[in-house]
Amino acid sequence: MKRYLMMALFAASAMAQGSPTGVAFTLVNVGTTPLKAVTVYVTGKSYRLGDVDPGSARAVLLVPATDSHVELGFADGRRLQVDCYLGHGYQGKLTARVTRERVVSIQDEIRYAGSY
Repeated sequence: MKRYLMMALFAASAMAQGSPTGVAFTLVNVGTTPLKAVTVYVTGKSYRLGDVDPGSARAVLLVPATDSHVELGFADGRRLQVDCYLGHGYQGKLTARVTRERVVSIQDEIRYAGSY
């Protein structure tokens, strides 16, 4: 749990300091087996998180090039889709609780931060 909080704080501070837009994404492994070689995909970019042990979390700031959803890729080629929408100019937080087989829950606080 301590590692989860540290990673979430890191992503939030990176968002506040480094970029006016972006979504602080946290992946929490709520399963009983490790998630191997996790990569987060958004349109135009990918972010390697590495292995995520049961009960652990990893965080990253997502900045998609255009309109996008989020996909999680694993070492064995499987992909899981995170049911959300974000795009260039969006900011906020997104947390996905996952097992090896599925996305269990999503919590998002995503909003468009640009001008129309």
